[in-house]
Parts: sequence; structure tokens; C-alpha cells
Amino acid sequence: ALLILAAITLGLGACKKETTPPPTPPTTEQKITGSWKGDEADVEMKIPGLIDTSFVQDLSFMTVEFKSDGTYQMDSAGTAVENGNWEVPADDKFKLDDENFDIFLLNSTNFNFGIDSTAFGGLVVMKQTIKLKK
Repeated sequence: ALLILAAITLGLGACKKETTPPPTPPTTEQKITGSWKGDEADVEMKIPGLIDTSFVQDLSFMTVEFKSDGTYQMDSAGTAVENGNWEVPADDKFKLDDENFDIFLLNSTNFNFGIDSTAFGGLVVMKQTIKLKK
């Protein structure tokens, strides 16, 4: 009986399922790295009682390559090529050369970043969003 109990115990131990840890989610830097196509720039500006305007600018002519070494190359349909540096100082922040931006949306197909600011005690509200797509 003792021999049967030992065999059952060993058999149950051998049937243990191996578990693999879940994959590590990509970092913000890893999500940004790669080639992106321009989509649009949305601009909203409000000065209560004076201005309440918004417009959309087409950016489909633009491509941007964010490289893993922290550099980027932006090409505006071959007419102007700009090189510079980028970094992620925090998960929801993005720095392009010396300009700081908020990250509004970042996933495998969309990268939206920009500035959402209020000035003069709330009298001037401006939001600018740059939208890129994979």
C-alpha cells in the first residue's frame, strides 16, 4: 500500500503543468520606435468671448522614423528632411528635440501627442494634437 501511495504521489508531481510567465508589455519607447505616417494635426484655440476656433491640417505627406538610439528622421514628401533627437521622460510625456509634449494616445497603430495648455488664468485655452499612424 505504501508503494502504491508513493507511485501516485510521484505520478501527480510529474503531471504538474509548467507555467510560463506572461510576456512583458512593451515600454513607451518600444511602442514609439519605428516608422510612422502623418495623419493630421488638430488645433483648437479658445479665448472666451473673443475666439473659439479649431482647424485640421493634413499631415499625410509626412513620414517619421523614430530610431531606438533616440534619434529621428522626419521627411515631408522628400522636400524637407529633418533629423533630431527624441526621448520619453515619463510614460505620458514625449520630448522631440527641445519641445515637450503630452502623449494623448499610443498603441500599435496610433500615436497622438501634443500640447494642452491654459494661460492667463484660464483665459486662453489651446490644444494642439499631432496624429501619426503605422
